[in-house]
Amino acid sequence: MRRALAAVLGQLPARQRAALILCEVLRWRSDEAAQVLGTSAAAVASSLQRARATLARQSGLRDPGNVDADQLARYQDAFRRYDIATLVGIIRVEASQAAS
Repeated sequence: MRRALAAVLGQLPARQRAALILCEVLRWRSDEAAQVLGTSAAAVASSLQRARATLARQSGLRDPGNVDADQLARYQDAFRRYDIATLVGIIRVEASQAAS
């Protein structure tokens, strides 16, 4: 799980990563994800499409490059505990910082 998370963190911008996790992993509808991200369902769908395309171009898991170890640990801990509230909080903060 750590390697998959590192790959997603290292290869996707915050908005794409948020859309992917909320819609593909947590199985939220795009309108639900849009509320968390403060955007439209269409923007979430677009981010999700771009995230899928980026990951599809990758041949297997590759070296994610420089990934913030603390960020990776927070994601990993939230996933391990299946703490959806914490995971959504992390995503919300990162997406709002990316929008700034």
